[in-house]
Amino acid sequence: MSSFRTLLGSGGIFAGLAAQQSVRKIVSGTLFSFQDRFDAGDTVKLEDGTVACVQKVGILETCMLSTDGIELKVSNSDLAEQHKMLNLSRLENTHVVQAAKFRFRDVKGIDRLVQSIKREVKSSCPRLITEDDSYPFSVYWTKWDDKTNQIEVSCYLKIKSYGNEYMFAKQSFLEAVARGGNLDAEGYLNPPPSKSGAAQR
Repeated sequence: MSSFRTLLGSGGIFAGLAAQQSVRKIVSGTLFSFQDRFDAGDTVKLEDGTVACVQKVGILETCMLSTDGIELKVSNSDLAEQHKMLNLSRLENTHVVQAAKFRFRDVKGIDRLVQSIKREVKSSCPRLITEDDSYPFSVYWTKWDDKTNQIEVSCYLKIKSYGNEYMFAKQSFLEAVARGGNLDAEGYLNPPPSKSGAAQR
């Protein structure tokens, strides 16, 4: 009999905890719906990388449509816990980064390679931000081993990070990096010849 009472007591505790957790989720979700983190029509990026357009913000859940055309219903309590979620519609600038490799034998030409890429990106990307130190444009040698090395091109574009316009701007950036770095068929960048080397030819 005592065991039965203990079992009933344990069941009551578990039921109480479950109810308490449900209430917390409802309160959290309701509060989230009033926080103005996004509105219907905004494009957001969830923590798992999913990009979706907000269709409707309800009291307990938010309806979205992903870029793949999939309808999503996400509880507001779950959204409230996504601290790295981004509202892309409220971001005016986009950070783009591309890493590329070059051969170890070309180390001496790294300065020429960096300057060539910078010139090409500046001339080919009209949305490139260059006059604001808070949005740096950089080309750095970031990795090396005995066979290949890697550089990283990082910059900011004055454009929202979604949609066709963004994809076109990013493509222009990648093409500029490839041209400026003389990308070959094996996927390696190649420094332009030095002035003395070009003169000898």
